[in-house]
Amino acid sequence: MKQSRRIEIVIASRYLMYAHTFASLVEQEKQYKVTCITDSAKTLKSYLKEHSPSILITDIRLKDSDAYTYLKQLQKSGLNILFVTDKLETYAISYILKYGAKGIVSLYSQPIALFKALDKLEQGKYHYNKFVRKQFVTDVTTNNFEVYEFDRKERQFLRLAIKDMSYEEIAKKMKLPVRRVEKYREEIFKRFSLRNRTALVLFILRSGLANL
Repeated sequence: MKQSRRIEIVIASRYLMYAHTFASLVEQEKQYKVTCITDSAKTLKSYLKEHSPSILITDIRLKDSDAYTYLKQLQKSGLNILFVTDKLETYAISYILKYGAKGIVSLYSQPIALFKALDKLEQGKYHYNKFVRKQFVTDVTTNNFEVYEFDRKERQFLRLAIKDMSYEEIAKKMKLPVRRVEKYREEIFKRFSLRNRTALVLFILRSGLANL
């Protein structure tokens, strides 16, 4: 009797210990086969040039990149992308959905949640859990929800804002007037409903924006 083809999965995570744990867990189900484990976006991209797995299990940040960068590079890969992560803000969720993610699972979920997500992705469906409402997914994927993209200077501001620096020091580092840096701050506060520097830092860290 001919054995059915196993579904190939790639796992990319900056936490290699978690990645190997996921691989051991996934391969308990005989229909799945993990063909590559890496913590590098560069290695992932190179692997995908030669292979065509069905599913990518990944995190918001890899060793040498982040989802805001590597998701754009994977748009034409045909991969079903599943994020397994411990922290995501609404902004990050909207961005990864816009650029191809089909599912999100909490790092602290029971194994059954991972298998449920993999099954749905293989069927061409989205996986919803407490992170995401179905209507939110629909709004983002049908372009009814604006997904803001930070420009180069805003990205530099975000990287510096999480450090123990005053806005005056940030302005000096960016070689900009203090008023311009304060304008970046106020625009981001308004856009993402933030009230103070602490909220801004938490937003940056939980969205994986610190290394843009």
